[in-house]
Amino acid sequence: MEDLIGELLTLARQDAAPDTLQAAPIDPRALLGEVAQAHRSEAEGRRIAFSLHGGDAPASFPADRARLTRALGNLVRNAIAHGPEGSTVHLTAGVEDERLCFRVRDEGPGVAPEQRESIFQPFFRTDTARNRATGGVGLGLAIARRCMEAQGGGAFAEAGPEGVGLAVVLWLPFPGAPPRDGKGA
Repeated sequence: MEDLIGELLTLARQDAAPDTLQAAPIDPRALLGEVAQAHRSEAEGRRIAFSLHGGDAPASFPADRARLTRALGNLVRNAIAHGPEGSTVHLTAGVEDERLCFRVRDEGPGVAPEQRESIFQPFFRTDTARNRATGGVGLGLAIARRCMEAQGGGAFAEAGPEGVGLAVVLWLPFPGAPPRDGKGA
């Protein structure tokens, strides 16, 4: 019940104060490492490893560190919960189509294509990937997307390589880049 109340308060704060951004330069590659480290003990409990790749991410990018950390943390917790024991959670940061993209991918059952947009709705659960035993309260992805939207970005989900797992992409536009829809298309 405490978790539910905490997540509901976070969601309400995102809706009530979208203009309270604290943008400052961050190092996307370092942030991946910090988020992985913050969830290391949770991952070790399920024998899950992290794979980090900074790719072509810039060394500095303007973003709200607290919101970005919250969004990435929610994705990592989901990936740990839905990946099979002994698997790997893949975290990447890089540049795609004039956007800084963070991708968190698990090796779990994935989500059907027709449900990928719905997973960002509060309290939504898929039949195959989430249940009360493995899932949280159903707010983590909604909060993650709102954290990104508050910064002019977004979030979307896609299948992992060869249809294995789920990848959730958080994106932020480069300063001066034209606006995009939710997937950046």
